[in-house]
Amino acid sequence: MRSVRRYRARLARGLRTLRGQYQNALRNRGKGGAVYREWLRDNHYLIEREGRAALRELRRSGAKPEALFPVLSICRELCARGLPESEALAGALLCTRCKSAGVALVPLALRLALVESAVNSMRTNDSAAQVKRLSDAITCLRAMPDIDFEQVSPLERRLRRDPAGIYPRMEESSRAVYRHLLAQRAKKNRHSEEEEAQALLDRAAGAWTGADKHVGTALLKQAYHPKRGAALLVCESLLPVLLAGGAALALRSWFAFPLLCLPLTALCRVLLEAAFLRGIQPVPLPRVELNGVVPGEGRTLVTVSTLLPGGNLGRRMEELYSSNGGPNVSICVLADLKGASCAELPGDEADLQAARIETERLCAKYNGGFTVAQSVRARDS
Repeated sequence: MRSVRRYRARLARGLRTLRGQYQNALRNRGKGGAVYREWLRDNHYLIEREGRAALRELRRSGAKPEALFPVLSICRELCARGLPESEALAGALLCTRCKSAGVALVPLALRLALVESAVNSMRTNDSAAQVKRLSDAITCLRAMPDIDFEQVSPLERRLRRDPAGIYPRMEESSRAVYRHLLAQRAKKNRHSEEEEAQALLDRAAGAWTGADKHVGTALLKQAYHPKRGAALLVCESLLPVLLAGGAALALRSWFAFPLLCLPLTALCRVLLEAAFLRGIQPVPLPRVELNGVVPGEGRTLVTVSTLLPGGNLGRRMEELYSSNGGPNVSICVLADLKGASCAELPGDEADLQAARIETERLCAKYNGGFTVAQSVRARDS
């Protein structure tokens, strides 16, 4: 099988050759007609930039040949017809049963295929074909940011059918974690990723409770290793006690038992956690994409303590309301009065009334969501 390193070296040589062709085009000579040289003069910076970036990404990604080259072959075929759309990429990947490792390389493979096409344009003898190949590659490179690569994944499309409707609303990083966990589960069960995803969807669709209707519930249960965690807690609790008791019995000194318990607990915790957690990757908690707005099921109360009388209290409350998620967020001002030797001062009621007036004004403006609470005064000694 071809080596990724050799492929990277060959593409780098092609970029150097194209750079020489560009230098000739600046002097209005070299291969190709006038139109080809004009395209090269105006757009070589884009090919150079994208080519260098793709080579850097390829080196850092550590892509395996068995994952990269099948996807690269698909991208070459689709690029020969123009800019591939998400539907065409998804259909081609589904037909080849490409795994998640290959799907993750689609953006890189598409960029490599387009840079290859631009480099190979100078090796065509037909001037019209040269111009078409170069112009198509440049146009496609410019249009790449408009492609939704997440929709390219057949696995992603299947998981978006989540019966609970939660998966499509999650952040991209959380969806990537789910796809990674599903790929691990499929490998463990010796199934294809699409078959494993469909099994999870069927299981979620037949569940009774709301939590189990989410396609990720089973994935997260498998990732959190509850049995290993319970065993770790039991060992951390019992092992230091047993070791301290054994040492005290061996020394025939029972007062050594409480002296040894604390240091042995700290030592055993480090050793046991290193043993039990070996090979376990941390799994971040899934997050829903809120787009700056708190949903109705997540109503939130923001409580802010302030000292009365407070200047610009209404402006501060309004800023908190507008910057913390909109109508499903309520702002509560916990009003503190200045310390005094007695429970009440003559100006207290006026300060509280001013705060209530500001709150009522904002409630009328935003249809509720503001309140004032008074804390007990701290008396000076």
